[in-house]
Amino acid sequence: MVRKGELDKALPLFNFAIERDPANVRFILDRISLDIKMGSQGRSQELINRALALQPYNQETWAYQGLVWRLNGDAKYDWLYDYDVFLRSYTLPVPQGFSSLSSFMQELSQYLSSLHILTKQPLDQSVVQGTQTMGVLLEDPNPLVQAFKGSLMECVDGYLEELPNNEEHPFLSRLADGYAFSGSWSVKLKKSGHHSNHVHPFGWLSCCSYISIPDMSQSQAGWIKFGETSLSLGSRESVAKTIQPKAGECVFFPSYFWHGTYPLESEDYRMTIPCDIDPIRSMGSR
Repeated sequence: MVRKGELDKALPLFNFAIERDPANVRFILDRISLDIKMGSQGRSQELINRALALQPYNQETWAYQGLVWRLNGDAKYDWLYDYDVFLRSYTLPVPQGFSSLSSFMQELSQYLSSLHILTKQPLDQSVVQGTQTMGVLLEDPNPLVQAFKGSLMECVDGYLEELPNNEEHPFLSRLADGYAFSGSWSVKLKKSGHHSNHVHPFGWLSCCSYISIPDMSQSQAGWIKFGETSLSLGSRESVAKTIQPKAGECVFFPSYFWHGTYPLESEDYRMTIPCDIDPIRSMGSR
């Protein structure tokens, strides 16, 4: 019904589902998104509070909270989505044994291409007109992948060291003395390929590293964008930031940031390594 635009008919069904299973966060989030689509985000706060009480680290809930704040003109949106502080780009260090970053990226791209054995895009991911590798990429023992991981970790360390402390902020309050990669994969987009707008529900910090990138200097085709949601809100949508990808660079952002890409116009592939990062506290630390 929602896909057909029959929102009024869908509302009682969502209400019934929540009544039957009040602790089901998926039902609650679907009802919140319905309220927002209907322009009734004012009635969503109680449901957002309930979802956060059940799963305080669910990044999709925080994405909806931020969206409600933005639509209501609440200054808390800027507090949650401080793009100047949280959205950062870094150049990956050249791994030992390679003469340049470009030569390393070329070799890594060739290896990653051999892993993209699927010919169809994944059904449950944001990828459109492209393929995604299976498994946890950064656990691949291949020397090229491990060299990349070492370079990426230097950038992660730099990003985390630059963050301010704030125990009241849902992202900053989870800063710890360690971290682990909770997910990593490669995406290969072809012409017209893009990522639909999405968030990473069970991440904390997300990153996208650009391995092989066609020329994007003449238009924003293939660029990553932030702020626009997957809810198709029309005039209520907003692209807050865009970044032109460059081979050898990585972009960090909290996992609740809405993000997607503009469709690729080039015949050349766009190869990336996205990942999610979780905070890890050592024994005895606060």
